[in-house]
Amino acid sequence: TGTGKTIIALGFLKTVKPSSAIIVTPQKVIAQYQSEMEKHLGPNKNYVVTNYEQLPKYLDQEFECLILDESHKAKSYTSNTNVNCRRIASRCKYVYLFTGTPQDKSRHEILAQLAILDLRVMPIKTKVLQRYFYIDNYYNPSREKREFSNELTCVINRYTWGKQTEDVITMMKENNFVVWCNK
Repeated sequence: TGTGKTIIALGFLKTVKPSSAIIVTPQKVIAQYQSEMEKHLGPNKNYVVTNYEQLPKYLDQEFECLILDESHKAKSYTSNTNVNCRRIASRCKYVYLFTGTPQDKSRHEILAQLAILDLRVMPIKTKVLQRYFYIDNYYNPSREKREFSNELTCVINRYTWGKQTEDVITMMKENNFVVWCNK
């Protein structure tokens, strides 16, 4: 929290000016997002701010941009939230995921989020998990396979940008930072 995710998202919308966008955020943040959008972007009827629970209402609509705030809410590949996000994202030109929730030592949860960005990262859950993790009888990852650790790190780094916990604590001392992404 407090790392400027909302400002980064609004900066993108102001710079790129997609014709339509859906911003998915927790319910308690919707009013703040709408207020900031009004202040920095002006009125725009083609930008929708909604929460994860209301996402099914928008499955049949077309958007040029999808922004997920607190994307860790879609960390389960088989959850309705993740499935709905993937359906919308598959038709979007721009897809951004933001979260301030730290990733634990097991990296399997981030793969489901990366599938929202690019389904090629995780086309079949069990196939990907079997490559990078030892899995139990229920196909839940138990621990990471060391021999594929560098490959998994490359996959994750291709799609993400982040800060270590120690760096976030001192981040406010930095003047600014720029993040360039392909999608």
